Amino acid sequence: MKKRIIATLSRLAPSSEVVRRGLAAAVLIPIAFAASPSGIVADSSPDFEIPNGHFYSQANGLSPTDTDKGYTITNDEAVPFWTVYQQLGGVPILGYPASQRFTWFGRVTQVTQRAILHWHEEENRVELVNILDYLSQLGKDDWLSDQKWIPKPLEHLAQGSDDVLDGVLDARLALLDEDAGIKYHFFSNPAAQLVYGLPMSRAEVHGTVVTMRFQRAAVQRWLIDSAQAKEGDVTAMNIGDIAKELGVFPAAALEPVDAPAPPPSRVMASSRGGTTGVTGLATWYGAGFHGQLMRNEEPYNMYDSSIAASNIHALGTLLRVTNTSTGKSIIVRVADTGAFYYPVVVDLSWAAFSEIADPDDGVIEVTVEPLRDS
Repeated sequence: MKKRIIATLSRLAPSSEVVRRGLAAAVLIPIAFAASPSGIVADSSPDFEIPNGHFYSQANGLSPTDTDKGYTITNDEAVPFWTVYQQLGGVPILGYPASQRFTWFGRVTQVTQRAILHWHEEENRVELVNILDYLSQLGKDDWLSDQKWIPKPLEHLAQGSDDVLDGVLDARLALLDEDAGIKYHFFSNPAAQLVYGLPMSRAEVHGTVVTMRFQRAAVQRWLIDSAQAKEGDVTAMNIGDIAKELGVFPAAALEPVDAPAPPPSRVMASSRGGTTGVTGLATWYGAGFHGQLMRNEEPYNMYDSSIAASNIHALGTLLRVTNTSTGKSIIVRVADTGAFYYPVVVDLSWAAFSEIADPDDGVIEVTVEPLRDS
C-alpha cells in the first residue's frame, strides 16, 4: 500500500536524455551507508551475506556445485547497488548478479541477469540502463529477432523519438492491449515501469511464446507448459545475459571472482542493534489506507506510531528511524511492504512520521537501522 511513488528513473541509453515526464519523479538526496559486520554463516551455500552486501555464485557460468566463485553486490564506496537491488525486487525481479562492478560510459556499472545498474554520482542515484535501446543503436535488432525471438522496435520508436517527452505516453502503454497476459503482468507489478521501461514493439508470437519488447526488458507469455514455465506464465528474459553474449561489456568485468571469506559465526549486533544502516527518504501513508489489511494481515491504523512498511527488512523487524535534520528518532515494527523504491527506504504510519517530523513535509531524509530481525 502506498500513497505515492518516488523512485529512480532510467535513461534511454547511456548517452541519451532521461525520461522526465510520465514516470514517477526522482528525488535526489545525499546517500550514506553505515555498515557493521554481517553475521550469516556461508558454509557451502551458493550465496551468503557479506558486510555491506551479498555474494552470489548462481550466475558464475560454472558447475552448479562450484560455489567458490561468483559476484558480490554491495553498497561499498557509497554506491548503493545492494540497496537498490533489494528495493527493486532482488533475485525474483532482476535475477542474480552477473558481473563485477566496472566502469562503462564513465559510470560505475553492474550487470544482473535481467538488468544493468548504472550509478549517476552527480545526481546521487542508481538508474537502470535502457539496454535494448542501446542494442538497437548498435544494430543488433536482426540478431535479437532471429536468435532470441525479441521483436524489432516499431520503426518510429527505433528512430529515437522520445514519446514520453512528446506527451504520448498513453500511446506507448496502449501497445500492452495486444496481449492481456503481458498487460496484467505489467500493471500488477508496481516496479514494472522502472524495471522494464516502456513498450517498444507489438506482441509477436514466436514458437511457444508471445514476446513484447520494452526499453530494458523483453517479456514473454508462455503458450504451453515447458521446463521453464507453465502455460499462461509471464516471465522476463535474461536480457543482461543476452547483452553479455553480444560482448558489449568488458570481458574482465564478467569473470567471476573468489568468494569472500564469510564470517565464522553470527556476530552480536552493534550497540545500535543493527547489521546495516541506510540513509534515504521516509514517507507516510494515511487515511486512504486506514483499516486496510497490511502484509502481516493486521488492519492498518494510521494512529499507531509503532508500525511502518519496508521492502528491505522482514516483517516483524524493529527499525530505528532517525530524522537526519533534527536527530529525532522513533522505533517502529515492520508490518507491511509497499510500492516504493530507493531512495525511499521506509514508509511510516501517519502517527510515526508525526513523532519525528511534520506530516505536511511529506518526505524527509532519515537513517534506518534494524534492531532485530524476526
